[in-house]
Amino acid sequence: MDAAQHPPQAPNEDEFLSREARELYQQALESGAVSKKAVGQQQPGALRELLDEGLLAPNFLDPDQLGPVHPRSAHASQDQEAVGEAMRLLAAVAARPRRLEPITRMWHAKRPDGEDGSFVRVRSKEAIGAQVTLLMQQAQRRMLFAQPGPRKAEGLEAVLPRDLEMIRRVSQWRTLYQTSVQSNAAARAYARAVTEAGAQVRTSPEFGDRLFIIDDVAIYPYFGDTNEAVFCWEPATVELLTRGFWRDWERGTEFEGATRRPTADVSGATRKKIIQLAIEGVNQESIARRLGLHKRTVARYYAELHEHYDAKTNFQLGYRVGEQASGAVVLPDDEI
Repeated sequence: MDAAQHPPQAPNEDEFLSREARELYQQALESGAVSKKAVGQQQPGALRELLDEGLLAPNFLDPDQLGPVHPRSAHASQDQEAVGEAMRLLAAVAARPRRLEPITRMWHAKRPDGEDGSFVRVRSKEAIGAQVTLLMQQAQRRMLFAQPGPRKAEGLEAVLPRDLEMIRRVSQWRTLYQTSVQSNAAARAYARAVTEAGAQVRTSPEFGDRLFIIDDVAIYPYFGDTNEAVFCWEPATVELLTRGFWRDWERGTEFEGATRRPTADVSGATRKKIIQLAIEGVNQESIARRLGLHKRTVARYYAELHEHYDAKTNFQLGYRVGEQASGAVVLPDDEI
C-alpha cells in the first residue's frame, strides 16, 4: 500500500495529540531538543500541534532548537490565553488536565524522580532554556536572577533584546553578579543597557548557586550541576529561596560597570576577600571558584602577597596576614 492509503492519524475526542505528535514529543524528550527546520520539513503537522499546545519552545540561544516543555507549564500558558476568551471555552479548560494526562505520563517516564508537579527536574540545557523562555514570556510581576561566575559575550548579546522587552513588562527585575564580573566588558555593556531600561544590577564578592525566580517559580541547578535544573512551584520553598535572594541582594553593591568603568575600590574589595579566605585556610583553587576568578589571577595575587609580606610559605603568609588583620589590611598596589 502507498502512503496515500495511510494518512496521518488525527487525534480522537479522548486523545490530546495525534500519534505523530506524541512520537515527536517523545523524540524531543529523549534527545533534549529537535530542529525546527528539519522537523518542519518532515513532520509539519505534528510540529504545529506541539507548538500550538506549547509543548515545544525555542531555545533562547538557538531559535532553531526546540526543547520539550513540561505539560504543567504548557497547561499554564494555554490557560492564561483561555482566560480572556468567551465562556464557551471554560469547558475545554476544565477538561485540559484529563487530556494532558497521557503526555504527563510520557514526561515522567523519562524523568522518574517522584516528581509530583511541585518539583520538576529538567535534564538538558536545551530543555531548561525552552522552559525558562516560556516562563519569562508569561511573567508579569518579577524576575530575580543570581548569576555566579562569568558570562559569555555572545550569550549576553543574544539575550539582550529579549531581556529589554521583558524588563519593560514586569514590575521588578533584579540581577546579582559576583564582583569579579565587573571587569568583563560585555557584562558591563549588558548591565548598562538593562539598567537604563529600568532593571537593577548589583554585585557581591561571594554568594550561593545560580538561582532564577520568575513570578512564583524558582529554578536552580540540580545538586550544583548546571546541565540539569529543578523547577519549583512549591510556595514555601519558593518563599525560602526568595528570602535568600533578597538577603544576598541587600549585602551587594551597585554594579559600577553599569555607569562607568570599575574603580580601584572594587578591585580592593575583591583583594580583601581573597585575603580573608586565605586567613581562613581556603586554598587557591577554591578561592578562584568561589569568587568567580581565574586560577592564574589568584595565583598571581598570592605571589604578590608573598613578596609584600616577605613570606616563604603559604602557612607563613597566613600567619603574617593574620597578624595585620586586626588592624588596617595593607594591600599590594597592583589591581587584580
